[in-house]
Amino acid sequence: MNIFRYEFRKRLISTLIWVVSLGVYVYFTFAFFESFSGTGMLDLLDSFPDALKKAFGLDQDLTTILGYFAFVGIYLFLAGAIFSSHLGFNAVSVEERDLTADFLIAKPVTRNRIVTAKILAGLGHIVIFTSAMGVVSFLGMESFKGGQEYSMTTFLLIIAGLFIFQVLFFSFSFLLSVALKRMDSPLPFSLGLSIGLFILYSFDSLLRDTPLKYLVPYDYFDLGYIIENGAFKASGLVLSLGIIAASLIAGYALYNRRNIATAM
Repeated sequence: MNIFRYEFRKRLISTLIWVVSLGVYVYFTFAFFESFSGTGMLDLLDSFPDALKKAFGLDQDLTTILGYFAFVGIYLFLAGAIFSSHLGFNAVSVEERDLTADFLIAKPVTRNRIVTAKILAGLGHIVIFTSAMGVVSFLGMESFKGGQEYSMTTFLLIIAGLFIFQVLFFSFSFLLSVALKRMDSPLPFSLGLSIGLFILYSFDSLLRDTPLKYLVPYDYFDLGYIIENGAFKASGLVLSLGIIAASLIAGYALYNRRNIATAM
């Protein structure tokens, strides 16, 4: 039995629904670029509180296509967090929840091999999601940029950041799902984690000078910073890779010791 192939195919339809529905939204959002870059709209946005502008991605330079992409991108990152954390929470909990874990455990494969196949399948879906959003965003920018030029390197950095960001949420959610004794539904957990951290991110002005800012992954890949500097925040990248590695290592260790609920 090819566990990877089974896990990958099992969630493929769901991933395609995500990609198509979100892709349509992202592409047509670029159609409003010209309206947002008008003087009247900018004057209106200037009257908004900083926290509100941060929360809705309106703190960017919306007169440039990359700045507008940062506005669209904050919702793309939020959707990516929900998508990838749902994959992570569901990776190993689904068999225990449905009491079908004995189907896998009874096979002549180690627990490590089972977990590895599930993680690789999840990463495969994240690659599909990220690649599709990158293509759709590129097409949207090219269609509605109005003759503006932009840095392709910066654009690709943002897409790479989206991938690492999703792997972070996937890995941490996987660890939490293994650590929790029971999970009836992963959706409340994935929504709570993703949206809760997003709300914290919107209060950037309050968290900026406190250690709490390191608890907010959205800040690790701040799109305004990437556009302005043409690079990731070094601290954010290091923290992301560290959390990913620690979550996966701890997840493997906990799963190997876990008392797995079965139908037997």
